[in-house]
Amino acid sequence: MMSSLGSKYFMLVTLILFVMSGLEVYVHFLASPKFIEYYETQHINQTLLSGHFRDHTGSPIILNYKKQPWISKNVHFPCALTWVVLSPIQFSNSLRIKYPRAHRRAGYLFLMLSLVLGISGLLFHPAGMSITSNSGPITIYTFLKEATTWGGPIFLFHGYKAITSARNRNFREHRRWMIRHVMAGFAVGLMRIIMFLIIFLNKLNPYGRLPAGERAYKIETNVMWGSAWAAFVMTWIGVEVYLRYDKHVKVK
Repeated sequence: MMSSLGSKYFMLVTLILFVMSGLEVYVHFLASPKFIEYYETQHINQTLLSGHFRDHTGSPIILNYKKQPWISKNVHFPCALTWVVLSPIQFSNSLRIKYPRAHRRAGYLFLMLSLVLGISGLLFHPAGMSITSNSGPITIYTFLKEATTWGGPIFLFHGYKAITSARNRNFREHRRWMIRHVMAGFAVGLMRIIMFLIIFLNKLNPYGRLPAGERAYKIETNVMWGSAWAAFVMTWIGVEVYLRYDKHVKVK
């Protein structure tokens, strides 16, 4: 059985990331049509002049969400909200031991949601719903600068390994792959926290405000993909350090 100290630390980190990711998904999911309309009518000119997360055509990304709500509001965000609620529950030792059948069924639901999240997330790039989208073929350049093109497959691969290890009844490896899988998902929420923190601190600095025009767009793009790399590297290092400590611990 996993040591109580390691379990408590991991659950604490999971719950913190759960709250951060949950709030981010909640804000996106409840973005009302009135907010979209206000943004479009009141801030469209300012947005086009100052950057603020545009696609390659100069259109604000939030308007692309409006044009294709089935990808984000109808599929990705509801699944993400359910996913972040289930994730800390699946790592509860007491619930897993007391209700093993419910844990197994919830696990299949959890990984099905992961599949939907991974596929719908990969659609954000061609749909112009991410800041580095170019609505064209994915090249080495866009691969490095578009988090979903490399984060999505890693996320899905970890989920696949979690399933195969559980079906082989190697529950120790199953748990380790699930930790990697969940942290890869929470890295998306951490990425946005880092990104908005950088932008917020930049706005507090009167000498560091974004310039108008194309330069602002390039700066925001660099902030976006830089935050993505920082978040995924931080979670990857954190997970592997934790698993190195955890490798001598037995799992029931």
